[in-house]
Amino acid sequence: MPTRKRRNSRKTGSHKFFWGILLAGAALTAACYFPSPDDREAAPDSEEKRIEIQSVPNAPDIPQYGEPKAQDSQANVDSEHKDTDTNKNKTSLEEKVREFTSQTVKAAEKQVRKTTGNAFSEKKSPNSGSSSAKAVTPDKKKTQNRVNLPADGKVRLAVCIDDAGRDLNSQRVYEGLGIPLTLAVMPNEPHTSEAAAEWKSKGMPVIIHQPMESVSGKGMEKIVIKDSMSDEQIRSLIRQSIQQIPQASGMNNHQGSKATTDKRVMKIVMSELASRNMFFFDSATNTYTEADKAAALYHVPYARNNLFVDNSADVDAICRMIQKGAERARKNGSAIIIGHCRPNTAAAFKKMVPKLKAEGIEFVYLSSLTGK
Repeated sequence: MPTRKRRNSRKTGSHKFFWGILLAGAALTAACYFPSPDDREAAPDSEEKRIEIQSVPNAPDIPQYGEPKAQDSQANVDSEHKDTDTNKNKTSLEEKVREFTSQTVKAAEKQVRKTTGNAFSEKKSPNSGSSSAKAVTPDKKKTQNRVNLPADGKVRLAVCIDDAGRDLNSQRVYEGLGIPLTLAVMPNEPHTSEAAAEWKSKGMPVIIHQPMESVSGKGMEKIVIKDSMSDEQIRSLIRQSIQQIPQASGMNNHQGSKATTDKRVMKIVMSELASRNMFFFDSATNTYTEADKAAALYHVPYARNNLFVDNSADVDAICRMIQKGAERARKNGSAIIIGHCRPNTAAAFKKMVPKLKAEGIEFVYLSSLTGK
């Protein structure tokens, strides 16, 4: 009878030990699944907005991912020797419980990694990436987006005046501003030749304001470069424009939201400009362009518009847009803006130029920002 009690006592002790280990494993699992708010690192300021758990300082019993607890490690070593000396197929109840607990913790950690997109802090190894690499990604982006001002500290603003050749009176207002301006003259207009010659006589550069096909197809000029044209038709049209405006040192697109996205068309345009040592100024009438890649292919100097300042006809609104262009130049070191040969736009520039010069803005020719 006492023997039976002793056996029952042993069974009860084993059961208590077993359930104790199970409860400990459950507690560890809960700790892994529900870390305290203080254990979470703030989500980085990035598009992914991931939560990265760097460490769990208040829970020393939670092992680092991939590392067993110290006491478990020693116990495993002892048990391995014991199994080797006796029978490898026999495993004590305590060892099974330890194994179960270890597996539970690892499974919990795996689930946390899967849920949060990261793991507990790992020790670096020479051949593995650091878990902190992801954490510094937002700072890397900020560094890459940070714009360096020119070494001389000057803020440069280039202004291109489009649609010349229609109205000589507003063009002459710009001539009297006393700042570097680039005039984009349209071919096939009543005053095309006169506008280009008069501007050039003032010692200022002229470019061709070449009409090109738009996405909508509305409001286009009678003669425009279209993607439906053959290579030779496009070349012929460009050559006609150059003949009308021989003073031109470059070209920009009038409309052209469709033509500038066509790889073939842009290659033909750039090959013609390259043969004459001319640059291309992308008016940016479409957010996507093939002009930059084609220009690079043919080694044509290239620049892209940053802002249209006169989408409104109101003088005060145009002044605000010119100021906005100056702010972009101040932020990035330089900027290019486009206005038009219109009376109110000319009046707005006449009002704003002295103000911007007083603020330290340096007006430059467009070509100086194309690398030409």
